[in-house]
Amino acid sequence: MTDNRNKPGADGGDAVVSAFNAVGADYLFCSSGSEWAPVWESLARRHRDGEPAPKYLDLTHETVAVGMATGYGLLERRPQGVLLHAAPGLLQGSMAVHGALLAGVPMVVASSESTTYGDAPGHDPGGQWYRNLSVVGGPHQVAQPFTKWANEAAGVHTLPTMITRAAELAWRAPAGPAYLNIPVETLLAEWDGREAKPVVRPGSTHSSPEEVDPVARMIREANNPVIVTESAGREAGGFEALVAFAEAWSIPVVESDSATVCGNFPRTHPLHTGSDIGPWMDEADLILLVNCRAPFYPPSRRPSKAKIVVIDQVPQRPHIVYQVLYADVYLEGDVANTLRQLAKRAKDLDAAAVAARRAAQEERHAAEQEAIAAAERG
Repeated sequence: MTDNRNKPGADGGDAVVSAFNAVGADYLFCSSGSEWAPVWESLARRHRDGEPAPKYLDLTHETVAVGMATGYGLLERRPQGVLLHAAPGLLQGSMAVHGALLAGVPMVVASSESTTYGDAPGHDPGGQWYRNLSVVGGPHQVAQPFTKWANEAAGVHTLPTMITRAAELAWRAPAGPAYLNIPVETLLAEWDGREAKPVVRPGSTHSSPEEVDPVARMIREANNPVIVTESAGREAGGFEALVAFAEAWSIPVVESDSATVCGNFPRTHPLHTGSDIGPWMDEADLILLVNCRAPFYPPSRRPSKAKIVVIDQVPQRPHIVYQVLYADVYLEGDVANTLRQLAKRAKDLDAAAVAARRAAQEERHAAEQEAIAAAERG
């Protein structure tokens, strides 16, 4: 931790900028109010003096700010900063924040409140906090239902590491928005310049060979397996790993009907078999759910004979209210790594069974492509 205790004039705004530097944020996406003046001043000083700082984007709507942070986070997979105005601005952006939670995008969202309402010595936060902007329980209580984690930075001395902690929580699986309430008084308070240590990437987790080998045996013994995926392509290397896995074992791939958020598998590939799991509910004897929420609906409808293997980093998805996976085996950890491990184990296959499976899939794929062509012809 760098110690710059004698940095003249440093305040909570400097602490915020310093912390987002430590996080490695490229941008602060802002649809903010007057509480963030200390941050603006810190950014201006850093720009003047040639010191490092995230790029600042001043945006005219909260949904735009959060949406841009979501898009950038999907590409870079690193937490960015989002500054909103008090509880009303947080509520205005809440739908986009909730969307980022569902999409698994890391970010640190912050807004403010007052804790003294003008009755403390020093800087006057303004009567608007007393009359209009504050909510009972604080904005961090407002944020809890639609964020991964929500808390308050009650003092300037813990502010930098509260921001880096929020970023580390947001970054780890299941990734998602973390929220921090940073009161006006904290932003205006004198800061001693103790900067947070730079945040490092989360460590990786992998399924062990002892976990992967039994699943490879299950696939080898299956006559009619199917892969169902929703967002395998969102993970680094996931698209390529899924293609290699499906090809190695000659397993058809269903992209769940909610898999419109990303590309997972080439739709012209002979192993692509549409988006409807319905025909497989009675036919499949092994279903491999790869980065996929439970595709069975209603939840009580379960496959008639299939064993179910769930390949997912966080299969239970704690932000989902109710989910029934009917799993027989879980392979947890990095999904692309697990798929690559399974692809390497595609040996000693029953040639006749694979040929029959491939022929049946070629017929399904040809019918799917003809249906698409007919729809395009009108």
